[in-house]
Amino acid sequence: MVVNTRVFVVAAMFLSLAACGSKAPDISGNWKLNIGKSKWGKVNKPTSVILEIQHNEPALKYSGRVVDSDSEGREFSFEGAIDGREYTVHGAFADGKIVYVRKPGNVIASTFHSNDALLSETAETSVSADGKMLTRHVHLKRPESELTWTEIYDRQQ
Repeated sequence: MVVNTRVFVVAAMFLSLAACGSKAPDISGNWKLNIGKSKWGKVNKPTSVILEIQHNEPALKYSGRVVDSDSEGREFSFEGAIDGREYTVHGAFADGKIVYVRKPGNVIASTFHSNDALLSETAETSVSADGKMLTRHVHLKRPESELTWTEIYDRQQ
């Protein structure tokens, strides 16, 4: 009888943990690139990036603007979901198709290909436990080069 009770308690504990499961963090909000904390490698760092995200798992919508020394600014936007399906995206460098998937550790992975097939980008995005910092690890491939960098964003109040 003691063994059956232990089995029942352990089974109930696992079922309750599974039901509670870890919920994906909500990354909704306004985010500003922290240029100083970001790691640029050989990338020409922008002078500013502002990002607005609306996230209701799995739905994801964002828009933003990047400004650098070479331009007055470029807009980018996306509306779709973190569901492994391909969606159109208006990128800061080019328009194309993107796929978002959730990975362990509350990481969102993306794979982008430009419409002209000259540009591809993979990225992994995560948010800090306190929800105040968003990190993007990016790898960009062009016919003439490959670049890797890390962007750090601070949540705006």
